[in-house]
Amino acid sequence: LRRKILINETISGAAGTLPESLFNISTLQTLSFMTNERTGHLPKDVGHFLPNVQFLAMSDNNFDGPFPPSFYNATSLQTI
Repeated sequence: LRRKILINETISGAAGTLPESLFNISTLQTLSFMTNERTGHLPKDVGHFLPNVQFLAMSDNNFDGPFPPSFYNATSLQTI
């Protein structure tokens, strides 16, 4: 039995940076933070720590910095 993990914080009004511990959930498959007031940047090595992420949605926030190239290591990623 494989457990699927989904984190959905879409249109919740959440603000501030994302907790670093969020990026240590290696079984995470869906990560959605669309339409909030999130700030900061994604860790540069985030793709190494989320190898099973399939869906990533983070639009309409206030993130800064480049999209981490390490996401190329997340070979399960299907939708950004």
